[in-house]
Amino acid sequence: MARDELSGFAQALNAYKGGKGADRQFFLSTWSGTPASVDRKKQDEPLFLDRPFLAITGTIQPDCIQALLHEAQWDDGFLDRFLFAFPDYQPVREWTEEVVSDVTHESVETLFERLYGLEMEEDGPAIVTFNEEAKSLWIDWYNHTQ
Repeated sequence: MARDELSGFAQALNAYKGGKGADRQFFLSTWSGTPASVDRKKQDEPLFLDRPFLAITGTIQPDCIQALLHEAQWDDGFLDRFLFAFPDYQPVREWTEEVVSDVTHESVETLFERLYGLEMEEDGPAIVTFNEEAKSLWIDWYNHTQ
């Protein structure tokens, strides 16, 4: 799922049933691959999701992150399931006609094709661990940003 405004996505959860729906709980459970069924009025039978998986990408301004929290459930773990990434500050530059290089475009496309092609483990999502080099980089980053 790609959303331009993640704050709008979060604020719309449970809105369909006047705030009494289970959208937020569905997304919380989907994160861990918990089986779920989706029952809509226009369907003859409920749709059963044995191993649901959902990747949500989107944008949000730092001042709007609080919109991802729900007033009554601020500690339900919803916000903890997001991996926030943002670029380093870049000073304003002069206008340029420069575009993303073909090599960069192809590399990103290859990366997403490889990610999309990964198979799910039989019992659910696979646990991925760092190799020694990646772990060392993670520790350096963690210690630098704390």
